[in-house]
Amino acid sequence: MTVFQLVMVLFTHPRRYPRFGTQVVQLIIASSLEKAEDYMRDYIQESNLMEDAYAFFIREIPVDVPADGGACLSERVYDIHGQLLDCRSCSSVPSMPGIFEGRTPEQIRFKPGDIVEVLACGEVHLAFVGSVPPSCEEAEVFNRDTSIQMDHFDDSYMVFNGPGFTHHMHIDALRVFPPRFKIPPYLMKQIDHARRVWSRRLDTNLC
Repeated sequence: MTVFQLVMVLFTHPRRYPRFGTQVVQLIIASSLEKAEDYMRDYIQESNLMEDAYAFFIREIPVDVPADGGACLSERVYDIHGQLLDCRSCSSVPSMPGIFEGRTPEQIRFKPGDIVEVLACGEVHLAFVGSVPPSCEEAEVFNRDTSIQMDHFDDSYMVFNGPGFTHHMHIDALRVFPPRFKIPPYLMKQIDHARRVWSRRLDTNLC
């Protein structure tokens, strides 16, 4: 038996790049995905908090099974209008581990060099994409030819953020979004420089 946890991520103020805060509100634990989605859509129509809404997440959680933090069997992310943006069915529950089988080209929403927002550690960070999640073909070869198999951690983008956009991190693919606000010229200049440096590193195989 599973239940479906619906949470909403809200902006906190001020909302200025290169980063700003968020908070998470649990809305309902539903008996089915359909009921969780129905509640979300009703909430969008009726709530007075929507001007601060960032995204919605629905996690499928097993009942009577130990699970850490946000561990779940599947997860979906929706925009503030209730439209599905992305999903993953690879379990992150320790006692029920899933095997990540890669993404099709259509499922890889961003490409290297794209400017994005990433949701991490209670904050939204401006970043740019360095590399994308493994393809289905790459995952198949890895899972077949190595002694370990890919899991939900491998479904991630490598992005650059931080001062000068030189710090890299691996971020869950479901927590990467397009920019929502105008990017100040001084940050755009830093991003352009960092992207050129990264591109040269790729071209010379120094990464």
